[in-house]
Amino acid sequence: VAIAEAIGGLQSTDDAPAASSDEGAAWLPLRSLQLQSNELGTNAAAALAQALRSPRCGLTSLWLGGNTLGASGAAAVADALCCSRSMRQLRLENTGLDDRSASGLAAAIVTPECPIAELWMGGSALTDAGAAVIAGALLDRSEADEAAALASGRGDAAAAGHPRSSLCKLWLDHGSLLRPSGASALVEAARRHG
Repeated sequence: VAIAEAIGGLQSTDDAPAASSDEGAAWLPLRSLQLQSNELGTNAAAALAQALRSPRCGLTSLWLGGNTLGASGAAAVADALCCSRSMRQLRLENTGLDDRSASGLAAAIVTPECPIAELWMGGSALTDAGAAVIAGALLDRSEADEAAALASGRGDAAAAGHPRSSLCKLWLDHGSLLRPSGASALVEAARRHG
């Protein structure tokens, strides 16, 4: 919890001033945090998720692989990803990530302000259903990008003021519960996403 307080600029005592929620709040200097295989659980994941939601959190890389966050902990971190304006790399391999977590990750993919570029989800309990949710988000974002490009008349979504999703790497290696159909859906969505 102390680490989460430090990265999110959160206060743990009742008499301390609350962290500013203004968009102009100064970001904290910590950019990368590697906590893999540190026996973190659901409570730590909830505290980290709260920190990620803070406008002062400037983390660009968070490695949580090998911790037993459980399905609810991994889902909390995934849901908080939508609020991050700095997170570029999130490693959630072997954490208990499952289909519930997929909806939070999908929401981050379609959130234009979320700069996530790399998601590591190997060794997860993600099934074809979760893969379909993520694939759908990639396709929805691609279609929104194409619509913005057409509306601009320039063929360029970014020129139309519609930032393209920055997701460029998605790891689902070892131990995943995906069948070929789920993997194929992700590959096709990634191909169309460009």
